Amino acid sequence: MATEALRFRLASIFDPLLGMNISKVDPLPHQIEAVYGHILKLPKIRFLISG
Repeated sequence: MATEALRFRLASIFDPLLGMNISKVDPLPHQIEAVYGHILKLPKIRFLISG
């Protein structure tokens, strides 16, 4: 498990969309833009994104 955690931590450095790429969710383009273009740049605030 520790090796797998390290692999994901290092992979996320090179692929910021890693969570979306390995999930079983099919996000729409505007949802990806909202999360990675705006929300993640804000301070630690919790958001709920719906489609």
